[in-house]
Amino acid sequence: MGTKSLCLLLASVLVASYVYTPIPENIEERWKLMLINAGFRTVSHVCLVK
Repeated sequence: MGTKSLCLLLASVLVASYVYTPIPENIEERWKLMLINAGFRTVSHVCLVK
């Protein structure tokens, strides 16, 4: 049980660090922009792996 919790915590931290990008405060929907940016980065990484 402890190992599963630790793996879940580690996976959550890694996903959060991948999704988070510093964005100025004056943008209204910051999380939506961060998720779209993470999606584009993921697609670009997948395209590079041939």
